Amino acid sequence: MINWLTRLQAAEVKPMFKIREAKVSDYDQVAVLYKELYNTHYQNQPEYFAQKTEPLDQHVFESNIYLDNKKVFLVEKAKEVMAFATIRITNETVSHRAHIFIEEFCVRSDMRGKGIGGHLFEKVKRHGKKIGASEIELNVWNFNSRAEDFYVKMGMQTRSKRMGISLK
Repeated sequence: MINWLTRLQAAEVKPMFKIREAKVSDYDQVAVLYKELYNTHYQNQPEYFAQKTEPLDQHVFESNIYLDNKKVFLVEKAKEVMAFATIRITNETVSHRAHIFIEEFCVRSDMRGKGIGGHLFEKVKRHGKKIGASEIELNVWNFNSRAEDFYVKMGMQTRSKRMGISLK
């Protein structure tokens, strides 16, 4: 017979969310998160990002789901999307090994700092290991120090810097 303490302990271990691959039916919820991500970039780097009312094109989202070299993972709690990551799998010509490039990584602003991003990042790492990828890479904008701090916490290191100058 299981007592109430054992049940409580079991409930605490049970994850409050699940991570899965996105489906076409997730578009509306992912689009809301993507808009939040995009608007942050637009506000901080308007010279690179055009103002858009709907920055995530539905056809692009669907192709990210169906293409062999793309995956969209999302974190869901009570059927509500809390975070998502879009990755691209490439084969390196020099090493002849797969590697993963994170194209988008977004945690809903009110859910940041709760461990969801860490679990999503670990899912991307597990997927990379499963397919034999040699590394994970991404770009992070200089204004986004919070994201950079998160990626460093996940074990990422700066490998190169991309520089530019405006000609306007």
